[in-house]
Amino acid sequence: ESCGTCHIPIPPEVLPTETWERILENPGDHYGQRLEPPVGPVILLMWNYLRTFSRSVLEKESVPAFVSKSRYFRALHPQVSFADPVSHRTCYECHPGAQQLNYRQINISAN
Repeated sequence: ESCGTCHIPIPPEVLPTETWERILENPGDHYGQRLEPPVGPVILLMWNYLRTFSRSVLEKESVPAFVSKSRYFRALHPQVSFADPVSHRTCYECHPGAQQLNYRQINISAN
């Protein structure tokens, strides 16, 4: 609910735990935006969810700051050429159900 009010929900496994930790610890600098930090039980619920369902970084893997730099994202899009820089907004071009976390529905004409 907190994150999805401004952009589509990103499945936690797309980014490693370390990236989610940085995002939650630095709400004052959220990709150039200043966010109100979650407080009370909300931050604990968010962290527990992200820690449980995100992934670990591999040995010698750099911690990605952006979805497009994630090895998980690159593995799922091996031969996709993007007309625009990848962001949380461009997911809709190929995944019309992204707002409902349905990334399996694909708009083939977008590729």
